[in-house]
This record gives sequence, C-alpha cells and structure tokens, in this order.
Amino acid sequence: MIINKPKVTIGVAEVLGLILSLLYMIGIRCWFAVCPVMSETVMPCHWAGETMKAVSVLIFGLSALHVLIPDKKIKIGMDVALIGIAGLCLFLPGTIIRICSGEQMACRNATHPWTLAFCGALIAVLLVDLIVFASALANEKHHRKDSK
Repeated sequence: MIINKPKVTIGVAEVLGLILSLLYMIGIRCWFAVCPVMSETVMPCHWAGETMKAVSVLIFGLSALHVLIPDKKIKIGMDVALIGIAGLCLFLPGTIIRICSGEQMACRNATHPWTLAFCGALIAVLLVDLIVFASALANEKHHRKDSK
C-alpha cells in the first residue's frame, strides 16, 4: 500500500491502473490514433476510434475515482466494473467495430495492438487490485469476528 491511514487506503495497483488508463486515454488520441479522415472518405476505423476515445475517458474517470474513494467495498465494485469495461475495450477495434483491412493502415498496425496491450495490462493490474482489496476486506471481517 502506498497510503494506509484509517480512512484512506491507496495501493500500488490503483496508482498503476490510473497511470495506465491515463496513458491509454492520451495514446488513443495521439500516439496510436486510428487512420485520419481523408477528404470525404470516412474509414471504417473512424467510429472505432471515436468509441475508444469515449471509453478511455470513462476508464480514466473511474480509475481516478477509485483512487479517491476510501471504502474497500466500493473499490472492489469499481474493480469489477473497470475489468468489464476494459474487457469490452479489448474487442472494440476489429471485433465490435471493424477497422481497415489494409495491413499498412494505422488502425491495424498501431491502434489495435496497443489497445490490446494497454487493456490487457489494465485488466491484469485490476485483477491484482481486486484480490488485494478483497483479501483486506476478508481479513477485516475475520478480525472483527475474533474480537467479539
């Protein structure tokens, strides 16, 4: 744990999840953005990119709230929700919303692999965070039973 005061608990996995979600939110707009709109032609990946931008803001916002909220039960619920949203984001480009078919296109060789990498890493970090908070909550319940 980074901070462990009576009312505030911030873990390493939480901070790492926040950093990953921030990097994904910035990256989907800058570093590994989908193909640009060319004149009047809107490539199929444009809509995948717009959706991933919106989902990245949601993931970042929930990750920031996760760090700020002190209740372990709420943190566990937010972990479950974030895992589901990140799992959805894994399948956005190419499965739920199609992307360009050309191998040389930015959406194929940048957006799709980086989305898989960031969302996969985020899910792994969130699973660790979920286990940490669930075990901490179980230990608290166990200690309360022993003290009665």
